[in-house]
Amino acid sequence: MKIAVFAADERMKIVAQELKRFSQLIEIDENDSLCKLRKMASEFQAVVLPAWGIEEDGFIRMQTRGLFAAEFLESLDESCVLFSGKECEFFKHLKCRICCWLNDEEVLKQNADLTSEGLLCRLIETTERSLWTYRIDIIGTGRCGTSMAYLLKKLGISYRMITSSHQKIEDTEMIDLNSWQHENPSELIINTAPVCVMNQQVLKHWKQRCHVYDLATGGCGVDEKCRKHPFLKLWIEPALPARFSPLSAAQLICQAIEKELRE
Repeated sequence: MKIAVFAADERMKIVAQELKRFSQLIEIDENDSLCKLRKMASEFQAVVLPAWGIEEDGFIRMQTRGLFAAEFLESLDESCVLFSGKECEFFKHLKCRICCWLNDEEVLKQNADLTSEGLLCRLIETTERSLWTYRIDIIGTGRCGTSMAYLLKKLGISYRMITSSHQKIEDTEMIDLNSWQHENPSELIINTAPVCVMNQQVLKHWKQRCHVYDLATGGCGVDEKCRKHPFLKLWIEPALPARFSPLSAAQLICQAIEKELRE
């Protein structure tokens, strides 16, 4: 079996090494000639994109620049399986089979746990006091928010959940998002909501400097118009598993790939 892997970060480089155990593997980096690869496209049984997939314009974000991969992917055979973390609009142009590992609920849950561990590292790195002296506001009760809450609970760190849903988490202080937006928040805020929840109207209620750690795709939790507010220190935190536990993150991806290829 011949497999191509876009080695866009440390996690994907480990994926490539792991898949070498049972395949003939081609590792693609940002300096490769996709013209040459396009000629080999029909030979691949599987191609693995980074977790973020491909942009609509046909570029794949690599370590230092974009790699134009549209023609290569469009040349893949119908029998080829294209793996990606997330769904992408560009996939509609392709004839090969698409498999996104972040559509798997178990992968999502384990990835959320790795994200929580990575964020804990970031909290320790970027705060001046012990975490036990803070209370932390977590916006969103999805997988990442819930996983972070469980981790903080195990560590005995004070936190509360901010939500616009009716979901309840046992033994957890829950606050309605609308109410939270009209009060002075905790000094540390973790946003997992994929929408803007902090704007100028929200920040006018703040009475101290707050650290906001945004896990949402593209860091959309804070309105761009208020990102220079004196009470805001914004940390946009993408791909935490790849940064803090690349081996574990890579193993999750490999398990999903091997499972699909066996079926």
